[in-house]
Amino acid sequence: MNKPLAGLRVLSMEQAAALPFASRHLADLGAEVIRVQSHRRGAGVLLDPSLFRNKRMVGLDLAKPGGPEAFRKLARACDVVAHNYTPRVMRKYAIDFDTIAAIHPRVIYCSITGFGTTGPWCDRPLFGPGAEALSGQNFLIGDPDTSIPGRPGTITYADNICGLNLLLAILAALERRDRISRPQHLDVSLYETGVANLGAVIAERSLGTPLPSRIGNEDECYGYQAVVQAQGHDRYVAISARDDQVDALLAVLGASRISELAGQCASMSAERIAQALQSADIAAAVVADASDVMNSPRLRARGYFGNYPTGNDAPQFALPWGNATELELVWPKSIGADNEGVFRDIAGLSEEDIEALERADVLGTRNVQYTVRPAADPEVKIDRGELSRVDKAPRSLERDRKHQIESRALGGTAATKPHYRVLELAAGTGVAFAAKLLADLGWEVVRAEPAEGDPVRELQSRWGAGQGGAFAYLNARKKSVIAPPARIAELAQASDVVIGDFRSSALCTLGLDDGSFEHLSPRFLNVSLTPVGLRGPESRHCHSDLTLQAASGFLFLTGEYDQVPQQLTPYSAEQVGGLAAAGAIYAALIECLADGRTRHLDLALTDGLTACVHHQGSRYANTGEVARREGRVKQAIRMAPASDGYIYCAPGAVASVSMEGVAELLDEPRLAEARFQTAEGRMTHWNEYVELMTRRFRTRSRKSWFEAAASLHLTFALVQTVDELLACPQLRSRGFLETLEDHPRGTVVMPASVMQAEATREQPLRYVEPGADTQDVMNRWLAESPSPPGESK
Repeated sequence: MNKPLAGLRVLSMEQAAALPFASRHLADLGAEVIRVQSHRRGAGVLLDPSLFRNKRMVGLDLAKPGGPEAFRKLARACDVVAHNYTPRVMRKYAIDFDTIAAIHPRVIYCSITGFGTTGPWCDRPLFGPGAEALSGQNFLIGDPDTSIPGRPGTITYADNICGLNLLLAILAALERRDRISRPQHLDVSLYETGVANLGAVIAERSLGTPLPSRIGNEDECYGYQAVVQAQGHDRYVAISARDDQVDALLAVLGASRISELAGQCASMSAERIAQALQSADIAAAVVADASDVMNSPRLRARGYFGNYPTGNDAPQFALPWGNATELELVWPKSIGADNEGVFRDIAGLSEEDIEALERADVLGTRNVQYTVRPAADPEVKIDRGELSRVDKAPRSLERDRKHQIESRALGGTAATKPHYRVLELAAGTGVAFAAKLLADLGWEVVRAEPAEGDPVRELQSRWGAGQGGAFAYLNARKKSVIAPPARIAELAQASDVVIGDFRSSALCTLGLDDGSFEHLSPRFLNVSLTPVGLRGPESRHCHSDLTLQAASGFLFLTGEYDQVPQQLTPYSAEQVGGLAAAGAIYAALIECLADGRTRHLDLALTDGLTACVHHQGSRYANTGEVARREGRVKQAIRMAPASDGYIYCAPGAVASVSMEGVAELLDEPRLAEARFQTAEGRMTHWNEYVELMTRRFRTRSRKSWFEAAASLHLTFALVQTVDELLACPQLRSRGFLETLEDHPRGTVVMPASVMQAEATREQPLRYVEPGADTQDVMNRWLAESPSPPGESK
């Protein structure tokens, strides 16, 4: 993939991490991204150099007279205008969607907000960790023996997932822009993208399955699943063995019973355990830390890392589908470095106008030091559990081998059309989720199922209580066909995109031979989506969602510093991998339409979650610091016990947050004293701090504190259950929960598309029996498909 977005101009008023993460990918894909932020406020707390690279930098103060007008002049000349501020801020400065659309009739306007631009919570601020709590994820993560909820590793998990959703939404809007000729508003929220990550769980619960709760690393779908300590400091291995594999598991590890496995593993290296189990076709993976990720032969073979030509020679995370060696990375600039060029050449201002804005301090500059410095006292951080260790930093890595995306001439015309045809070769949750996202955006997705029906139909949650809700969530806007291999090949030729798990073990379920995918000839894209890639190291390894989380580097960061790593919510690795794959499909499609060539994509599910540890990986590459699991009480209380559960506290999200607002909220003036204003101060006076915080929080309910915090503009968040999501007034008011009425086991409630696409509403949800659409699809697709070059009908 080269630069499919070359010529695209994006104006991005961004802060924190969600929008910068999305716009970084747009810049990597060739777009001209103009980052707008106030030169008076600096770069913000989350100073990650990768979020600033390849961008033109503008310093603009909207609070000054003339600031909003300058922004609007710039917006007129941009294809995409994006922000991640509250709707209240955008209305205040008259740069909201309605205003920009009135002056730019073809604009793609993107709002990343906490809760969306409508609904009773729309004007509330929200950061990533709070979105994880509200969306039900915290409630489901962690050790079942403790009442305290866990949370995903890293402080930007929700931001990264939201950013990948916005990336997909923008690519889809670009592809359809010439057909609809009107402004498009992409209304994407941190909260809803987090809820969508639990879509399968919500759908199952709506059918009456038991309320899910924390189960640690177990999974009822496996005879044995665990994360166990291996030999050495902070070394673990994740294992998922089916019921029929437990005896083989014991034999490989030299144990006579399950209770002996922990002891056996403690005397073996994680690499040796994983290799031995994989040789027996048992899913296993080393729980990768930052060092493992940055030195991964698999990732380097896939071209996952790039390098700056100047400024920093450490390897850099790039696109979550490889090909980083094709990227031209530009070291980030200071705020306002591009003021003159941007406002002269793009906004059309005169030199005199620009000078006047500078004199009025509407435009300005601020120097930003992007150097990643090592921790001042790493031994203290290791002692506290914030770091695992510090290695000698691996600086300049050998250039990665280019990961090829194969292409050939198209078999037919490359004209755009309203609906693309996708043939999904059903084989697992990740492929199904990627195809679901395409169906949500209006594509006609047809699943080729085995004669006996796809096993995904009986997919159970890890609590062992599946009723078919997960299948409904993944497939309610698709069609189903059952056909012999020869007819599947014909359908592939009539499709625009083929997507499937093209490993031999998956192909055989459809009667296809190993390698037969190479002879499938869709018009645009032939997409293989497998656990770790179809080619290269480890390509034949077996995986579960847990072992994918382990291999990605994310599992190592999730859980308490004094516990083994804890798994994320069900299907997290497969869904994030599917989300990244859908973005790759749209980007490649745009390129196909531009150059008239079809392509083969070799994508990996685990690469999506690996993209979410970019900060920890990049920091390791610069400093040698191996980040560890974050404790629930590090620097500030994160989970505060209310009278009926837990509430997530803002000071746990940002260590430098002032405690004055918390002191006012709790009516406890001692919390505003100087000794509690810094992370160091809180840790020094930890016992007193905890007592002052928890004693007051226990006196009222979660919702009472949530409402009180909102009145003080504190970003506190409810730790919600799945049942509370189903009844949430914000989700209900925005129509984010939709229903499928004709499921044989009852009404299914599930999250709608996070992109709020019009095409989604045009396609009603339905439950489809195996093969129900075979005749209709065969008649339409094969009758309308063009003949191959050189042949006639």
